[in-house]
Amino acid sequence: MVNLRKATIKEYGADPCVTGNYGLTPEGERLEPSYGEAEAIAQQFDTIEEMIKEADGNALVFETFLQSGLNKNKKK
Repeated sequence: MVNLRKATIKEYGADPCVTGNYGLTPEGERLEPSYGEAEAIAQQFDTIEEMIKEADGNALVFETFLQSGLNKNKKK
């Protein structure tokens, strides 16, 4: 997903994870992203990329990092 997102941004100039950048509602309208949505998504992907880098190919380590991050967000 990280690589697909980067490739899409590079190719088309818009983040596929941000609401309204691609596609329309059933009524044919473009949805507007929430305030700060693009920045929050970028930050989340930066965190995921750092986890991938630190895990260095070890799926168990990555899963541990991911679960730790998810549990940290639940407490907020």
